[in-house]
Amino acid sequence: MSRRSSAVLSALITLVIFVGLPLYAPSQIPEEYFEMFSETGVDLNAFTYQIAAIGLIASVLTLVKGFASKASYIYLLAALSSNAMMLYFNLFTFSVGDLANLGQVTVTTEIPGGVNTMLLDMRLFVQLAFLTVGLQVIYTVLEFINARKEEAKAGMEASTPPS
Repeated sequence: MSRRSSAVLSALITLVIFVGLPLYAPSQIPEEYFEMFSETGVDLNAFTYQIAAIGLIASVLTLVKGFASKASYIYLLAALSSNAMMLYFNLFTFSVGDLANLGQVTVTTEIPGGVNTMLLDMRLFVQLAFLTVGLQVIYTVLEFINARKEEAKAGMEASTPPS
């Protein structure tokens, strides 16, 4: 399978999973669950639309990476942007829509006779996301440098007259 056709297939899969499902799933959730989520302070509609927007941008970046040469600056920019989008997605999901929490989410609900407060501490996962994306950025830059060297080497071999 060529690089372009695999990029189109990957973009379509990303589009279905990160755009189609988040926009379709709320129609299948009973109304009382929406009320329960709104009591905890989580706006489920805004959360799903944000996930869909991230998925749309990720799909476009996947297409750009598939059609651009690995030695071009467009590919490098798309790859680095894709890494940044993945970090944003991880932070957004671990923080349940509030990036200021950085993985430490407090959910408070009122119950008969009191208040129930739950602390979800996912800061370890946020730190792992930063580490993973940092390593992906290093890999992307090294891959770009290698592709540039190979392109320059191929250009020099093509311009050298045969002996």
